[in-house]
Amino acid sequence: INPPNTAILAVGAAIKKALVDTKGGKDELVVGHEMQMTMSSDHRVIDGAMAAAYLKTVRELLEAPATLLV
Repeated sequence: INPPNTAILAVGAAIKKALVDTKGGKDELVVGHEMQMTMSSDHRVIDGAMAAAYLKTVRELLEAPATLLV
């Protein structure tokens, strides 16, 4: 990480993968998409808990993109 940057977010490609859907009390095999994200941060500026909270928010927004319109 080069100053003045404090973090770098690496985003991988979304790939199709077999997933188990447990909604409704039944286990069903479905085709879903999975994407990996990794964040490197400067711990002098950002602590691990703040970085984890940021990644959690990004994940929630990507899983339900309609919430960006509200």
